[in-house]
Amino acid sequence: MRIKRKGNSRPAGSHQLKTGQVRIPLPQQVLVSRARTQHGGTAVPPAAHGNAAREHDDARPVVVPHWRDCQPRRPARWVRHAPRRDAGMTMRPRSVDEGWRDGRLRTDPHGRPMRINMTYTNGFITSADFSPKIGQDVFGEGPFEGIYRSRLTADCDTVEFQFQIGEISWTTKDGGERSYTPDGGRITSDGREIWFEIKAHESYFQLPETADLLAQAELVLAEHGIELETVDGSKLLEDPERMRRVTEVLRFRNVPYDDADVAKAHALILQHDGRAPLGRITSILSNNRLRGAAMANAMLLRRDIGFHLDAAITPDTTVHIPLRPTRRLTRTDG
Repeated sequence: MRIKRKGNSRPAGSHQLKTGQVRIPLPQQVLVSRARTQHGGTAVPPAAHGNAAREHDDARPVVVPHWRDCQPRRPARWVRHAPRRDAGMTMRPRSVDEGWRDGRLRTDPHGRPMRINMTYTNGFITSADFSPKIGQDVFGEGPFEGIYRSRLTADCDTVEFQFQIGEISWTTKDGGERSYTPDGGRITSDGREIWFEIKAHESYFQLPETADLLAQAELVLAEHGIELETVDGSKLLEDPERMRRVTEVLRFRNVPYDDADVAKAHALILQHDGRAPLGRITSILSNNRLRGAAMANAMLLRRDIGFHLDAAITPDTTVHIPLRPTRRLTRTDG
């Protein structure tokens, strides 16, 4: 949650990575094609790539390191984050003092982020990577947004998401303006739209000025049928095994497959009354066990199949066909 700064902001799309082939610095360098063909709201590689994969079934699957694996190795440490002020102090809410009114919501009409703050002058971490789920580059501010971004990409119950998703503004009694940019928003498989604010620790949400701001934002979002949730960043680190599974799945985000592979997987799932074991899915995708597993991971990231990462992934892991989205993230005229 940051106040919009016009000086450091850059236009949406100014950091979009070029499509086509890019060189990935792996121990054995491979040439990866970033396919962004849209199909039913998800990014799917061209059919020609899937044919090539079957012709070279014995080849090693394309592996792209997770962004966290590319960071310099540093000793692990965890320092409890504490607010700068006493969360229990009493103070008159700023929204009351300044007379906030006429709450307004503004988003990008194409679903892109409203703010891209990727500069070297920031006092916090910024990161970006391509999400195959939404077919766009996704930007994050701070370490916890990057972790949450990875979770949303690999979560089969998240249909769509974006960070720096919109701007909420109010007019003050003096004719000025106050604005707030939530960290992001997501659409769940049951059709709920939830915008979120991420803090390093739960105690930050107890600060009076933060609690007041979020309360006012929640009222504006409710008028549009949108929920607001708070995410405690420290809790994202409490399950390292789940983070390891998310990271492993994301390494296979550029593995190619085509519509025929999806059709085979769906047919098998339907034969098993909507719930098929992962081991059977991987075996019909490829004769090579590793390639079959890599293709299944890539399908998960694009929501062509679904399975949960809250437990260890085994051949008996249940795979289902994800529900199609019933709504999209709110878009305004900008």
